[in-house]
Amino acid sequence: MSPLVHRRCVDQSICRESSRLSVVSEPPDGVADALRALIFASNRFRAGLARSLSLGLRDAGVLSALNDLGGQARPSVLAETLYLSSGTLTPILERLERSELILRTPHPTDGRATLVTLQAEGRRVSRHAMSAITDAATDFVAQHPEFSAAQLAALLRSAAVAVSYRADHVDG
Repeated sequence: MSPLVHRRCVDQSICRESSRLSVVSEPPDGVADALRALIFASNRFRAGLARSLSLGLRDAGVLSALNDLGGQARPSVLAETLYLSSGTLTPILERLERSELILRTPHPTDGRATLVTLQAEGRRVSRHAMSAITDAATDFVAQHPEFSAAQLAALLRSAAVAVSYRADHVDG
């Protein structure tokens, strides 16, 4: 079985919730378009952020996932998290290591394994990305004073659950 079939979730609560999602035949008017717009805006945001950091989109994604995983992970965990094959991930890790954003070292207890660790510059880049996301979230909350931040977060998390569920259950 492909290692990409059973990916690890960076946000375990979204994975748990998406596994219990009930399927509705048709969304209310405008909801599908709004979700689609959010997905496209997210893609544009990620691409713009990667460009601003002089990184490729996948390179920035690896740094983001590594940050979300606590700053250190095995390459296999990164590959599963990002739906990447090891053949795709390896050159990304090589580029990031040459740029001194990450460091690959032997695993301390498993001599066959490698650990990927964010370096100081990689942490700085990750903080910059999180700052941009925080700014976008602040703007979003400010545009909707009729809702609390907790209510908006719950709606966005629910949307993430629905999209994540569908991503794992797309019929080809």
